[in-house]
Amino acid sequence: MSWSGLRIGLLLPALIVAVFVPGVSEAQRDVDLELIMAIDVSGSVDSEEYALRMGGIADAFRDPDIQGAIEIASPRGIAVSVVLWSSSEWQVVAVDWGLILNADDAHAFADAVDAAPREHRGNTAIGSAIDFSIRHFIGNGFEGARRVIDVSGDGISNDGPDTEPARDRAVARGITINGLVIVENNLPARRFYREKVIGGPGAFVMDARGFADFGRVFKRKLLREISGPGLS
Repeated sequence: MSWSGLRIGLLLPALIVAVFVPGVSEAQRDVDLELIMAIDVSGSVDSEEYALRMGGIADAFRDPDIQGAIEIASPRGIAVSVVLWSSSEWQVVAVDWGLILNADDAHAFADAVDAAPREHRGNTAIGSAIDFSIRHFIGNGFEGARRVIDVSGDGISNDGPDTEPARDRAVARGITINGLVIVENNLPARRFYREKVIGGPGAFVMDARGFADFGRVFKRKLLREISGPGLS
């Protein structure tokens, strides 16, 4: 499967984003992991910081270590998608669901991440992002042995529903939420992610020491998610 097709779609009022349509078949396919990368694009994230994060994701999927981990630890493949989120009213699918089985698939996904348009809005609503991501699993054409929402951001929620009930709704559906918090000098964000965001079997959070450190930490995090909760 590939992300070679490009469709421009109206997803929210007055917002046009690019959606990359993978070749997902009508039949549901068993995979080892369904993974949503839910990326904070609120007003605290400038264009350079956004580029560092999306570039870090793309670079990770181009890395032979990641590609090898998928082929060895997830022989049935992983289904992946990217969601951008900010305020309670704003969440979009930037890269739609598709299957990664090998290096070619991983490179195609990385290219789609590079091509995704940037949008950013004001507030930070992690609870809304989690609820949106829960719904995004529905009808995606895959049945994963594990389902993970990978939430990354640089601050605590200041908009939308409380984060803990949203996390609990995900966990009740068998979904694990992991976190990647961009710390810099933001200690409250680190505590918030540990106490109110992550949950489910094997849940964990990793810290990036600033946006420039995001790519390095994201690769470590992705390796752990691909290999499963047994990896320390």
